[in-house]
Amino acid sequence: MPNYCDNIATFRHNDPAMLNRAKVALIRERLFQELVPAPPEFVKDGWTDEDWASENWGTKWYVRVHESTAGRYKCGVLEEGETFFSCAFLTAWAPPIAAYDALGKLGFEIEAIYVEMSMVFCGTYRFGKEQYHDADLLPELLRAFGYVENDEYGYVCEADCSKEVQS
Repeated sequence: MPNYCDNIATFRHNDPAMLNRAKVALIRERLFQELVPAPPEFVKDGWTDEDWASENWGTKWYVRVHESTAGRYKCGVLEEGETFFSCAFLTAWAPPIAAYDALGKLGFEIEAIYVEMSMVFCGTYRFGKEQYHDADLLPELLRAFGYVENDEYGYVCEADCSKEVQS
């Protein structure tokens, strides 16, 4: 079982059809496979080769939306408009920075935050620029996912106190 990386992202695109394609693919847990597909030789029995996926998506598996993220958010589409949608999803071990970069080449503008509580790192991605934070978890990112400061444990999730991290 992997360590899941929690992601909240906003996808923008000038073409409503591309935006809808991404939203539907996300809901079907096929965002990367649909928009940043692996060549056929790297797909076997419906699974993408983990090395190829890590290099081209930044994470070894597809997005997960049929589970809850840490904190207050349920995975899936959180908000949407004519030129954007915001969503929460899980990835295995790391955020999908390489996939965000590839989607940028398709005309998407992406703003995202991520946190991986088991390995204690977090960061932001904004229009092609990532800021990674290791060990010095930024309080504002933790709050975005529903974590609150706690004198005894450092930070705890206000929605599920079984998840804790030492500051």
